[in-house]
Amino acid sequence: MLKKVLLVILGVILVLVACSYILPDQYSVSRITFIAATAEEVHEVVSDLTTWQEWTVWNKSLDPGLEVEYSIKESVVGSSSSWTGDSMEPGTMEIISAEPGRGIVYTLEFEGMPAAQGVIQITQMKGGSEVLWMMDGIAMPPLGPYMIGFIESIIGNDFDAGLKNLKERLQ
Repeated sequence: MLKKVLLVILGVILVLVACSYILPDQYSVSRITFIAATAEEVHEVVSDLTTWQEWTVWNKSLDPGLEVEYSIKESVVGSSSSWTGDSMEPGTMEIISAEPGRGIVYTLEFEGMPAAQGVIQITQMKGGSEVLWMMDGIAMPPLGPYMIGFIESIIGNDFDAGLKNLKERLQ
C-alpha cells in the first residue's frame, strides 16, 4: 500500500514538473503614477543609478549588508550597477537606452537567472509628468511558471513603493 501511495505522489510530481515546461513562463509588471515635476527632472533622477538607493525599495533598509558598485557613463547609456548582499541575490543592472525627458530602458539580471528588461517611460503633461515603470522577463521552470502571480505581485508592490518615493523626492 505504501508503495502505491509513493508511486502516485511521484507521478503527480512528474506531471507537475512536465506541465511547468508547457505553462506560460513570461511575466510582465507595470505601474504608473503622476508626478508634479517636469519630464527632465524625473529623467535626471531615474537615469542616475546612484540615486536608485534613495527612491527604490532595493536599498540598505531591505538588506543592511547591501554593497553596490557603479560604472557611470557620461552618456548614461552603458551605465551600470552591480550588487551583493546578505539577503538580496547578487545582480547587475545596465541602462541600454536613454532619451532625455522620455525615460530609460534597462536590463536587470540576478545571478543564475535570465535577464529581465525594464522601462521607465516619462510623458510630459500639464502640471507634471506621467511615469510608467514596466518590466518583463521569464520565470524559469520547474517552479517559475507556477509562481508568476507571486512574482508579479512582489515586483508590482516594489514598483508602487518606488514610484511613491520618487514622487515624494521630486515634489
